[in-house]
Amino acid sequence: MENIKKYLMYLRKSRNDSDSETVEDILARHETILQEYAYKKFGYYMPEENIFREIVSGETIDARPQIRKILSLTANNNYDGVIVVEPQRLTRGDMLDCGTIIRVFRYNNIKIITPDCTYDLNNAQERKYLEMILMQGNDYLEYIKTILGRGRLSSVKEGCYIGSKPPFGYDKTIIDNKHTLTPNNDADAVKLIFDLFVNQDLGSHLIALELERRGLHPLNAVLWHPATIRNILQNPVYAGKIRWNNKKLIKVTDEYGNTKEKRDCKSQDKLITDGLHQAIIPIDLFEKAQNKFGNMPRTSVDKETVNPFASLIKCGRCGKSYLLKKSTKNENSRLKCSNQIHCRCSSVKYEPIKNAIIKTLLTCIDNYEVEINNDDSGSAEIQKNILKKLKNEYRQLCEQQTKLYELIEKGIYSQALFLERQAILSKNKTKLEKAICEQEGNLPAAIDYKKRTLDIHTAIKMINNKNIPAKYKNTFLKSIIKKIELTSPLLQTDNQNNTDNIKMIIIFK
Repeated sequence: MENIKKYLMYLRKSRNDSDSETVEDILARHETILQEYAYKKFGYYMPEENIFREIVSGETIDARPQIRKILSLTANNNYDGVIVVEPQRLTRGDMLDCGTIIRVFRYNNIKIITPDCTYDLNNAQERKYLEMILMQGNDYLEYIKTILGRGRLSSVKEGCYIGSKPPFGYDKTIIDNKHTLTPNNDADAVKLIFDLFVNQDLGSHLIALELERRGLHPLNAVLWHPATIRNILQNPVYAGKIRWNNKKLIKVTDEYGNTKEKRDCKSQDKLITDGLHQAIIPIDLFEKAQNKFGNMPRTSVDKETVNPFASLIKCGRCGKSYLLKKSTKNENSRLKCSNQIHCRCSSVKYEPIKNAIIKTLLTCIDNYEVEINNDDSGSAEIQKNILKKLKNEYRQLCEQQTKLYELIEKGIYSQALFLERQAILSKNKTKLEKAICEQEGNLPAAIDYKKRTLDIHTAIKMINNKNIPAKYKNTFLKSIIKKIELTSPLLQTDNQNNTDNIKMIIIFK
């Protein structure tokens, strides 16, 4: 068994694998293939601690944590090889990723072992052959992406709608083997939106209220948002057009070559073409709406921060930010939910809320002094217990797997029965690994109560100091506070100005 511990097994779903199979099914099937190969080659089945299952998708090494673990292990431990179904499972990334795999494996004398071939990277011919295979995998990936992109572009130019979801007012259909759209019962709501905007001069907020008054609702939501209204008004699909690459997803790198994706709103590849679908809005009405967007007067906005709690105070009813309506007299300044039109919560006076925040911060200091010698909260303990339970279940599966090896070695299990049980255990372990990973992300960070107490003292002094600009106060408060959840009474109640009926929770980072 000592010999087999010098090898690692890597399992990953590829773009070539069937979409009808789950990640767990694919990895279990591949593990069965590699376990059979390992038994024939080494006389042992691979132990669980040497098996790495990639349960996340990603084209690059940076996006795949398990391959990063393997690279770390091979660079710091005495391993002889990595077993995979095919070399491309290690990476189909660009030259940088291929070079990383080859460099780490070569200089640490790690062989790449597949059921078809073993690659010794210290052998120049085998290394060049592997480089060619990995680059072919990358070329194939780029080719497939190019072909798919070319096919999508061709479909768009033909007027087909290839979006994953239909826009409001349409259903996706297939006519003459071409994907297109047909108006549904919500088409009348789209016509009303354009009429209210162009002919009746209503803005997006008022249009949202009018739609709700008439009992018209957006997709998968109860209330209309002004941004949704604006998106509808600016989408040429309603005029019978197809828009493509409006916000193209592109890759960018930092100075170290690390990649990330972002939306390119200024893409030169934007395309608008005639669609096969029926227009809901006449083209002249759509153009009037676009012209109106361009000609709408904009009031000048003073961008200087005047609210020390800007974007920190959130509505407890709808989650939107409270805005400060500044008055020449501070006692008349008020905080108002930016979504008051929907959540119907009343505005509140700024000064009482500021004093209530200071009072709550002082209470937090008192509580932290009690917790100085006790860093574990009840919530943290619950999360730790959940993680402990998951790890215990995982440990039990590992013990079952050890017993499975003993049964096959003693001849009690046949090879077929062993592989069947091994596949089931591997599938369950993959699910548990995913659950453990997610639970570890749910664990609350340890709190340094002494530092937080000092930060809160500083915050209170800054809030009370009138000589410190609001933007500096806001920057510091954001460094220690995640949000301040404020729930004020509803409009048209007798308790609008009673601070006793206002609920507030401060959530720290």
